[in-house]
Amino acid sequence: MVPELPQELIDAIVGEVPDSSLPACFLAGVTFVVSSQRRLFRWMSLEDGIAKYEKAARFLASSPHLGKYF
Repeated sequence: MVPELPQELIDAIVGEVPDSSLPACFLAGVTFVVSSQRRLFRWMSLEDGIAKYEKAARFLASSPHLGKYF
């Protein structure tokens, strides 16, 4: 059994992961999900028109727990 790490340490580890590797970090294990999601969804650009807004609305409707990370 792997000992549980403090969330602050997990956040620090994920903070060092390059943005391009965050999806893999998110999939690596339950321990890294919250920290990875926080970084993956910290900003959103919807400059390309209404289609982006509609896609974002569908995404957030299907995963409402992620809204707090934007």
